[in-house]
Amino acid sequence: MATMIPDKLAAGATKGERAVFRFLKRYARPDDEHLVWCQPLVRRREPDFVLLSPDAGLLVIEVKDWAAGQIAAANAHTVTLRIGSRREERENPVRQAKEYAHRIRDLLRAERDRTGGSGPEVPVGWAVAYPHIRRSEFRRLKVSELLGAGRAFFWDDFHEGGGIARDPSGAAFRRVMRERFGYRKKVRLGSADRERLRGLLFPEVRVETPREAARQRYEYRREILAHLDHNQESVARTLQAGHKLISGPAGSGKTLVLVARAALLYRAGRSMRPILLLCYNASLAGYLERLLAAKKVPLGPRGVEVLPFFELCERILGERIDHDRHDEDLFEEVTRKAARKLEMEGPRYRSVLVDEGQDFSSSMLAVVSRLLHPDPGELTIAVDPAQDLYRRHSTWKSAGVQARGRVHRLRGVYRNTRAIAELGERILRAAVPAARPEPRQLAFPGIFADEGPAPVAIECGSPEEVAAELAQRIATAVESEGYPLCEAALLYTHRRGPGGAPECYPELLLRAVGRRGLLAHWVSESYRTKRCYDITTERVTVSTVHSAKGLDYECVGLVGLDLLEGDLTDPPVRNLVHTAVTRARRHLWIGYFRRTPLIEQVLELLRDLPSARA
Repeated sequence: MATMIPDKLAAGATKGERAVFRFLKRYARPDDEHLVWCQPLVRRREPDFVLLSPDAGLLVIEVKDWAAGQIAAANAHTVTLRIGSRREERENPVRQAKEYAHRIRDLLRAERDRTGGSGPEVPVGWAVAYPHIRRSEFRRLKVSELLGAGRAFFWDDFHEGGGIARDPSGAAFRRVMRERFGYRKKVRLGSADRERLRGLLFPEVRVETPREAARQRYEYRREILAHLDHNQESVARTLQAGHKLISGPAGSGKTLVLVARAALLYRAGRSMRPILLLCYNASLAGYLERLLAAKKVPLGPRGVEVLPFFELCERILGERIDHDRHDEDLFEEVTRKAARKLEMEGPRYRSVLVDEGQDFSSSMLAVVSRLLHPDPGELTIAVDPAQDLYRRHSTWKSAGVQARGRVHRLRGVYRNTRAIAELGERILRAAVPAARPEPRQLAFPGIFADEGPAPVAIECGSPEEVAAELAQRIATAVESEGYPLCEAALLYTHRRGPGGAPECYPELLLRAVGRRGLLAHWVSESYRTKRCYDITTERVTVSTVHSAKGLDYECVGLVGLDLLEGDLTDPPVRNLVHTAVTRARRHLWIGYFRRTPLIEQVLELLRDLPSARA
């Protein structure tokens, strides 16, 4: 089967569009040479299908569900249809298809200009599909030439008894492509050009993270594009209402899928609004807002609202909450009060998206489900059980989330180097060495895999020495590799050292960074500093592991593993360590001054990482 992006059509697709979808999916072969985009967004217009074929290049296909008897008249611009007793004018599909093809050519030309001529070069053509009109009927129409007679698909092509359907090898399909739409030379594209095309024709998933604006002072790995894999594109593009989960490991792009989906829902029109993008981690909210703003999506009630969960509760209840008070009972009571008030007042949103859903308890998810209008009701929740740091043990069904059978699993890891991704896998396997979890493929190996040095564990004599060593590592990376300061983070597990030492770890880290002439900010100092966190600010981030969830950095120094009680056989410890190490994209330094059972385990896991290269 051809690769379809997404792998199913939206709920509102016409009968004809579904026929074309099945036809291309079944007969566009060989599979690895044909890509089909379904209703991609091309400069604010949506062609029905765009086919990438070795015989025709890119082919825009406009589908019309007309019967031959409905066509009363036509000119180069419009078609007059008989609709019952009325006559209605529609845009000529040939004109539509040509315009879409022109927009794609402009898009490719702009990409080549942007990259200095290195963008993909591929011919762009057009076609019209009439699934309900036989070729013989069409030829009898006086206006057939105006409606693309020589560049069209007809009922005869889609019919199960037709010549294309009788040849499952795909040879008949390719012969038709060459005869009606083909070029003299076979179109050959490398994997990099195919990925670029995917990003251009599906702009919601070609994500250039907000940090890129802050990277102007250094050249290394400039303009990295996080191309999402086929499954991610399918999740983001499918606009059907209902409840669904997106499950994937750290580095698989769950947050970027949610942002792409939020943008698509906004552009789908008022029927899917108001839209809420919800998170638990307050310091993640600003990042979500930046990603949406980069996609030109309005923020707030008229666009997409982004809120941490307990700020949402404040709005529902109309009262302030002391977010810095660490009292689980208080926050549980606030959650229950918000649920009760929503039960009386009714839903507020037509679309709700939740990031880091594993951090939500059943009562929190009950609030989420009561926010949502039932018709249409779009609820998408991203989860990764391996990053469950709060152990709230929620269940979807009891919270009103009806997502059974609608779990989209992301497996491609693109964020980390191969060595860091492998270390994360080893940590998750540590409790059950004999287990063989499903492999998590590193996406886009030409960009990310096999790059970067191995993670390093550094033994020091005291917390002060740990802070000094990690600050120096960051200073060296900034100086020698040109990283902006916003791409460096020092993460800690405990605010204070062993035995309740009077000086807290973040203050040691801030002072050590300052001594090297670098600016830093303490993100997790208070709720206010978390909420105001801007990841593009030119300062080194100092934060707890918890407040860095959902974020990542080129360089990460990690302290405090030697202060944790327990080891990797304990789920809370294992999840915390896994979350911590996977915040790093390229450099990971683990500082410690005590040899504990957990440190011994980590040292063992670091030995002989097969994919790490210094």
